[in-house]
Amino acid sequence: MSAPAIQPELSALFEPSRKLLRRILMTLFSIAGLSWFLLLLPNSAISQAKHDTFKANQYQLYLLLLTLWGYDFRRQAKRLEWLIVFSLSIGKPVELITKEDITVTNNLSLFEVFSKHKGSSSSQYFHIIFTWFLLIASISQFVRQMILLFGN
Repeated sequence: MSAPAIQPELSALFEPSRKLLRRILMTLFSIAGLSWFLLLLPNSAISQAKHDTFKANQYQLYLLLLTLWGYDFRRQAKRLEWLIVFSLSIGKPVELITKEDITVTNNLSLFEVFSKHKGSSSSQYFHIIFTWFLLIASISQFVRQMILLFGN
């Protein structure tokens, strides 16, 4: 049994941003995984102290990435759960719900990933700020790792 198809107009509110976030996450997880091979550098290139610091920082990087992945998953589950409950409450199949239906309920913020949608509540910014914070922190942590290994 497959999930019902969502209106193209409605899925356009969050699918492109979610796909981009998933691609970024997959790339960052791949880079984080491959960077473990840098620990195979000879001892003359990397000291034991740097080796230990790198490992500790890698775990921090994974913590940030997993938190971002889990937060996105939670938002998606919340979004879909709300759609199902909403469709039952108005007696309309999920696949027929439109952006206008959601805008009337003031729940458009559920469909935001990176930025606010026009007509969305201006009081709900936490989810966007938290997503950007985790994304920037993850990238910064990776850059910090490279500086640790290859900086002076």
